[in-house]
Amino acid sequence: MKSFSCLLFFIFALQAQDQTVLSNQEILSQAREAAVAALKEEITTEKIAAQHKISWPAPKAQSIAETEKLVALAAEKEYGKSNDAKSSNDFLAEAQEYYAPYKKGDTITIYKTKSLGSNPKVEGKFYGVDSYGMLKIGNKRIPVIDISKRDTARFFPEKAVQLVKNYANGLEHDYNFKKKNQITAIKDKIRKDIYVKHGISMYRNKWMPTTTLVEGLRKQAIQIALPVKRKEIAAGVYQKNGYVLTANKWKHPKID
Repeated sequence: MKSFSCLLFFIFALQAQDQTVLSNQEILSQAREAAVAALKEEITTEKIAAQHKISWPAPKAQSIAETEKLVALAAEKEYGKSNDAKSSNDFLAEAQEYYAPYKKGDTITIYKTKSLGSNPKVEGKFYGVDSYGMLKIGNKRIPVIDISKRDTARFFPEKAVQLVKNYANGLEHDYNFKKKNQITAIKDKIRKDIYVKHGISMYRNKWMPTTTLVEGLRKQAIQIALPVKRKEIAAGVYQKNGYVLTANKWKHPKID
């Protein structure tokens, strides 16, 4: 308030030295200048930050791009706490297991694809392929055309090469898709805290440096309060200059 008081003293002292009546425009101009000075002392960044629940003082902001890198690193770390990292080799091994070849002497269970109403389940020891190209399982002979593509690849491993590759690629794609979605969800959860910690806040769905936001809100608050404050100060200046308030308008006897 000290600077504001000094400004008012200057205004009134100037008027005392020069008895010329100030015009309406001069009074309003001086009142506005004094009002701005007063409001800058009344409306501080600390008060604005508290009003909008913004942590203050705020650190100097990094660039949003650099801060987003920190969010990504933190999200990856958080994701790693509850998920095992996997490589292409892991998916290849899983695919090879899925298409693991049947070996002679193994007891296996398969399901016929064209059972025509009969029980499709076939279970027994695998003895190989007979001279007619029929699979010998237990006491049954099963046509190759009557088994699934997966089982075909397991009975004839040479046919599984591309299937294994495709299956591994599919597993890796699904893994990466789910990982991306999970990390995105983690980022959305932790972004605000990390941004605020590094001097960036959101206002009206837009990220910006916290200091810029608070200063902008302060200027806005001053502009909103300015008309009332100017009117209050102008009233005193009008009176000192001999103006009289008539019909809600200031008029001077010597000025038409």
